[in-house]
Amino acid sequence: FSSLGVKVAHKNKIPFVYEVRGLWEDTDVILGLYKENDSNYLEIRQQETDLMKKADAVITLGNLMKKELINRGIEKKKLYVIPNAVDIDSFQPIPSDMQLKKTFEIENEHIIAYIGSIREIEGIETLIKAIFVVRNELKDIKLLLVGGYDRRYYLKLHNLIKKLSLDQVVLFTGTVPPSEIKRYYSIVDIIGIPRINSRLNRIVTPLKQFEAMAMKKVVIASDLPALREMIKPGISGDLFEPENMNDLADKIIYYLLNERISEKLGVTAKEYVQINHDWDKIAINYRKIYMELLEES
Repeated sequence: FSSLGVKVAHKNKIPFVYEVRGLWEDTDVILGLYKENDSNYLEIRQQETDLMKKADAVITLGNLMKKELINRGIEKKKLYVIPNAVDIDSFQPIPSDMQLKKTFEIENEHIIAYIGSIREIEGIETLIKAIFVVRNELKDIKLLLVGGYDRRYYLKLHNLIKKLSLDQVVLFTGTVPPSEIKRYYSIVDIIGIPRINSRLNRIVTPLKQFEAMAMKKVVIASDLPALREMIKPGISGDLFEPENMNDLADKIIYYLLNERISEKLGVTAKEYVQINHDWDKIAINYRKIYMELLEES
């Protein structure tokens, strides 16, 4: 569809802006659709590169993504970094939703959660294994997996849960409407972002951590370059060695046992996201780029 955008822009003599929010060819490699650097991979990559070269401006999410695009031959002068953001007003902290806890038969347990699309790329296995380790020290814990999933990956996770005897500990919610997401954040103590160490995850920055930060939740994420751009240990969250269940487990235990430190981190995380990733502020950058392009056209 973006190729049609180029044609429409040229026909009407208006600027064409291309926004890069992911690397789809690398996502498809992780999903097993094809291999890195095979003919399909290279074709899709080249098609997108050609579109970017035809654009008057290219917007992307982070400095690592900008570097990737420069390496693909995109002119530095037409590249702009506008990070992901969150509607702060839509994610104000609310009291723990007791009715939701009752629905999942949760009483006084600590709740760890992953909230987002449940895909192979997200490394949910590491989080499940970490919970298994945590339970050697803290029994009163539940893992909530909130989001839609494909059947194949669900079965893989289900088999792991059964193997580790965590059937009563790990709960799948299925897809949750956006209007209901705040209720789930309200009952959570820690949000895990256990992304696998892949080329895609080293470059592309996710979004969900900003919702958690706005809700004053502790975020523990894989220590990958892209996540390092926004997860500042002791300020906006914490990091663990990617795919290391023991390191993740140690971090979870630390924050569960140190409530005051967790509360303080939640406060500073919200301050961080208000300053750096509030949509009301970020949107101004889009307007500035569009106005400059219109003045030049």
